[in-house]
Amino acid sequence: MSKLIKNSFLYTLVLLLQNAASFFLLPLYTSFLTPEDYGIVAVVTSIMSVLTILFTLSLNGAGNRFYFAYKEHESKLRKFWGSLFWFTVLNSFVLGTVFYLFRAILLEPFASGIPFHPYLLLGLVSVMLNPAFLFFQSCIQATQNGKQFALQNFFFFLFNLLLTIAFVTVVKIGAMGVLLARAITNIVFFIITLILFIPKIAIKIDKNDIKTGLRYSLPLIPHSLFGWTYSTIDRLLINKIRSTSEVGLYNIGAQFGLVMSIITDSINKAYAPWFFEKLESGDAGKEQIVSVSSFLVVFYSFLALGLSLFSPELVVIMTKDSFHGSWITIPFITFSYVFGGIYYVVCNSLFVKKTYLVPFVTLSSAVFSVVLNLVLIPKLGMIGAALSGLASQFLTSAIVLFVSMRVEPILYKWLKMYISVFSFLLLSLVTFLFKPWVVHGMVLKTIVVLVSFSMMYFMSKNEIYLIIDYAKKIMNRNQKN
Repeated sequence: MSKLIKNSFLYTLVLLLQNAASFFLLPLYTSFLTPEDYGIVAVVTSIMSVLTILFTLSLNGAGNRFYFAYKEHESKLRKFWGSLFWFTVLNSFVLGTVFYLFRAILLEPFASGIPFHPYLLLGLVSVMLNPAFLFFQSCIQATQNGKQFALQNFFFFLFNLLLTIAFVTVVKIGAMGVLLARAITNIVFFIITLILFIPKIAIKIDKNDIKTGLRYSLPLIPHSLFGWTYSTIDRLLINKIRSTSEVGLYNIGAQFGLVMSIITDSINKAYAPWFFEKLESGDAGKEQIVSVSSFLVVFYSFLALGLSLFSPELVVIMTKDSFHGSWITIPFITFSYVFGGIYYVVCNSLFVKKTYLVPFVTLSSAVFSVVLNLVLIPKLGMIGAALSGLASQFLTSAIVLFVSMRVEPILYKWLKMYISVFSFLLLSLVTFLFKPWVVHGMVLKTIVVLVSFSMMYFMSKNEIYLIIDYAKKIMNRNQKN
């Protein structure tokens, strides 16, 4: 238990640090980057994220999974990890070469208006080298060496951050500076991976090990591809249908909305093990699950309301004039992550008994997202993309809720959940009535937040005390261990 809590803390700390740094450096970056620069980086990143899925083939997950099967047999583990690692490296370089040679067909059509040299080329360099580091990190994570995992991720992040700041603010080469920093970082950490990991693995590829790994990893790829379509297709479509600059504005709004995603994801790391523990307690445990899940949704909705109401002021403070219009997407993006929070609290039932249903949910959401984006982006631009994300997340949460309640009979207060989210979402639209920093607007928004907080507290006191008691139990267990 002690190791679990310690590693969870380290992983969450690194994740929060990385995202917090990117968020709080917005004033610096937006002073030196244009909306078009941000758009270029967002489009290239979106394309490279799908290539990462194809280049890794999810074999890093197989390396993690089969550690527990081979950990008592060091020679077998070295051979298995070595086979999967070298196959991943080989696959990355072969596919990287193919995408370079046939870039006019495979890459450039998806990056409308963005030159291959230097932008897509730098992205391709990164995605060819990064899978090796990802595989290495997965193996470290499997051994539960949280300290090494966190430190390597931190130094990767820090090295990339310092290079980015230097290229963007000192050399002043815009979007190319961001992508060049990533490419150099991946080159350096590819070398570091080889130095540190080669002594721990065999220098050969065994076809039987590859078959074992692929049998596990290949079924995961469709789910990952559907997830990519669901989460990033909007940027590619905005770039193609509207403009690269509008992608940049949308991406700024998405960074503010991402704060909500970090909160829901971090809380879920603690909620998931608590859920499984309570599920073993029978009906009494299920009652607690229902109460806490309802409170979490109300809590997420309250936080999203506060962020949405004051998003115009935050954007004005943290970005320069050319980015100020990006705030209009923040309420919709933020509340889309609240629906993601509903997904988190109800999906655990599927991971207990019906894991195979998850890809079908992701597929339906991805298809719905693409259709909505194609309909709304030509008419509404980046607001259309934000609304598409909101509707898609709502659909995903509703489908998972419906299925999970049949897989595991937990009577979630689903009506209360959705009424809470939509009520807070409607309140957040008050922010559209005022310009940033208008005094009477600020007063009204503050009153809305205070009244909402009071209502949330008095309606959910029992659930709050239940969560506090659970946190105390975790701390006591940690002290005993």
